[in-house]
Parts: sequence; structure tokens; C-alpha cells
Amino acid sequence: MNDLLRRTAQLLETQLATDPDNFKLKFHLVEVLSQLGERESLFNLLDAALIVALCKEPDLFDTLIRSLAANSPQDALTILNQALEQDKSNALFYWRKAEIMELLEEPEQAAKFRSVACVIDEDFETTPPPALLNTQSEEPEKPQLITHQGVYDGPDDGLPSDDDMAQVNELLASFDNGKRSASFKDVGGMESLKNQVRMKILLPFEKPELFKKFRKNAGGGVLLYGPPGCGKTLLARAAAGEANLFFGSLGIPEVLSKWIGESEQRVHQFFETARRQSPSLLFIDEIDALGGKRSEASASMSTLVNVLLTEIDGATSNNENVFVIAATNMPWRVDSAFRRPGRFDQVIFVPPPDFEARIAILDLYLQDMPTETIDTKKIAKVTAKFSGADLEALISATAEDALLEEMNTGKSQLITTQRLLKRAKQQRPTTLEWLEQATNYASFANSSGLYDDLAKYLDEL
Repeated sequence: MNDLLRRTAQLLETQLATDPDNFKLKFHLVEVLSQLGERESLFNLLDAALIVALCKEPDLFDTLIRSLAANSPQDALTILNQALEQDKSNALFYWRKAEIMELLEEPEQAAKFRSVACVIDEDFETTPPPALLNTQSEEPEKPQLITHQGVYDGPDDGLPSDDDMAQVNELLASFDNGKRSASFKDVGGMESLKNQVRMKILLPFEKPELFKKFRKNAGGGVLLYGPPGCGKTLLARAAAGEANLFFGSLGIPEVLSKWIGESEQRVHQFFETARRQSPSLLFIDEIDALGGKRSEASASMSTLVNVLLTEIDGATSNNENVFVIAATNMPWRVDSAFRRPGRFDQVIFVPPPDFEARIAILDLYLQDMPTETIDTKKIAKVTAKFSGADLEALISATAEDALLEEMNTGKSQLITTQRLLKRAKQQRPTTLEWLEQATNYASFANSSGLYDDLAKYLDEL
């Protein structure tokens, strides 16, 4: 049989030399090389473009994974990981990855990926796909050459209709760090901001009759802007947690694609998922990158901006009970069309935490840490303009100092006020560069009043 396979491989290689872009020939050769166990030749041929093409041909791809799994589960896992980079919404890919994890004796990982597959396609719970390997058979399956009758015309511009990217990303994030949606108690300070978000998002659910009286539908958008590390993302998660809303997060990695039209399809599917799961809250991070000024963007990015505007408007679907919170560090780069009524009705400045907020953040981060009684007011006084992320970094660095001293001396050490003060003197707030840049916009580009809150904050410094 090996001699037959080798002659077949040689024939396919000869044909590919005259027709190097023939998808069918490439697939047949990959399948034969897999059965021959010629790993190096297989991976030389199985480049990223071929994997993308195979992802659009699920039956062929599954045949390849079956063949690889029978000979080398680790190689099958490598190919599946590359495929998942192209299509994070394919339930079968996750299911096959779970089966391979079982072959590699990783039962916990297998259970996680099987859960992801069932989230994407609920039918997998009751009717799972045929097993990757026929473990019941005493005789190994005979190698077969697959005949593919279809012709590949390039990648499809769309994603599968059952795509559930937002929910999958949320579940995968829980596998990575165990975090779920927060609540306002997890947000130190920011009381004024919490109240603004509460009015926009929570009250429509608490007092629906009052909102109906004034013909106000639940839903709409809020744009948060300010220096990095000041809690914009956490505030969005907390709002979803407070109102018990389905939470979806959309950013550059989830949207941008090299294939024409696919980025727009991903945005559409993201909003469609939110509508099916409503009431829901969508968080769009770094909207300046996805919704930048069209006058400065390429043709493809301008199209993406138009799609985002259409989806936020709900022009093609009903967006009731769908809330959108977007965040940016650079509001001056966001297309002005996003601030029209019905889109981001409120634009909220998220400043570095004030004195009281810094105390709350310090108390929050110092919980369950080995400390003496900390004078957080004293620390808060010397950390003006520190972001929440800066304060977390301050505590982390101080903890490292105490840890190293305990390792060197063998004596128990604690995080103390003096240690924190010493570290605070050595650390500069990361917000300074942003505030310097923002001052120019607040002073010379505020004819619309967009930066009034920022200008007021700068005047009070």
C-alpha cells in the first residue's frame, strides 16, 4: 500500500508543478503525505492559504484531521489551532480539538473545548459528530484517497449563519483567567460615572413603565473616553453585571480580517448575536481603530465604519434592549458620525481617579494582601494623576519588594505604608503623556463642546 501511495504522491507532485494553485491537487497530496507519515513534506505544503481554503470545505478538512489524528495527534492539534485562528466560531473544530486532547491524555482541556463546541452548536450536546477515530474497530481503517468533485473559488466573504463569536469569546476568556462580568462594587470610586451609566442602562429595566410613558426605548449607546488604565472596560463589564445583561466584547482581533468583506460580516454577526441574546450590552474597545474618521481612512476601513454605524442605528434590525458602550483613548480620531443622536447619545470623560476614588481603589487592591494597617489616605495624596492601573502596578511592585526581602532575610515581611510611599516616589503616572496631548484638543478643538468635561478637569488641576 505504501508503494501505491508513494507513486500517487509523485504523480500529484508532478501535476502540481504544472498547476501550483490547484486546490484539489494540493488537498489530495496533503492527505497522501499524512498517510505516509511524511511530516516535513506535509507541513511544507500545508501553508496558511491552504488551511484557510480547507476551512471553507468542512468535509475535506475533517478528513485531513482524521488522517492526521490516526498517525500523529500532535500534528492534528497543530493544524486545528491554525484553523481556529481563521474561524473561531466552528463548533466542529473545537469538538475535534477536544477529542485530540483526550488522545493526548489531557481530559480537563478536552472538557473545556467540548463545552465551547456545545455553546456554539447546542445540537452537539444531544447529537455529537461521529467519533474522530473508530476505536471500536479491531482493524485499522484502510487508507483511502478522497475524490473531491467541487471547485474552490476562493474564501467565502461571510461567516457561518450560526456564528456566535461574542458568546464563544466570553467563554474562552473564562477558560483563560476565570473572570466573569463584574459589578459596581468591583469598581473603585467613579461614583458620578456609575450614576450616568446607571441612568442610561439600569433604569430602563427598573422602571420600564416610566420609560414607555415618555416613549423612551431601552437601548442606545455611550462613548467613554479618557487616558488608558482608568477603568473604562471594567465600568462596561460592571454595568452588564449590575443589570444581568449578556455581555459581548468586540475589539480589533475579533473584527479585522485580510479577506475582503469578512470584517464587515463579523461586525454584523456580533450585533446579530447581541440581538438574539437581548437584553445585552456590547462593549467596543478601541473604537478609534474600528470607527476612525472616514476622511483619513482607506476604502476598506471606510466601509467598516459605515457598517458599524448601520448596526448601531439598528437600520436593518431592532436594537431595542441592546446597549452599546464604546471606549477610546483618542476620541479625536473617532468619526464624528458616531456622536449623532441615536448612536452614542452620551460622551463621557473618564478621568484619572480623584482622591476618594484612589482610596477606594487602593482598598480594593490591598484586600487579602499581607499588610499592616495601611494609611491609604496618605498614599492617595502622593498619587495624584495615577490611573487605576498605575495604582495596581504600585501595589504589585511593593509586594515584590517585600517578597524579595523575605526571601533574602528569611523573616516574614508585610506591605507597609512606608514601602508604598517609597515606591510611589519612584513611579510616574502613565496618564501624563495623554493629558498633555489632550490639553491641545480641549484648548483648540472644542468648538462643539465635546471636550467640556475634559477642559473642566484640566482647569481644576
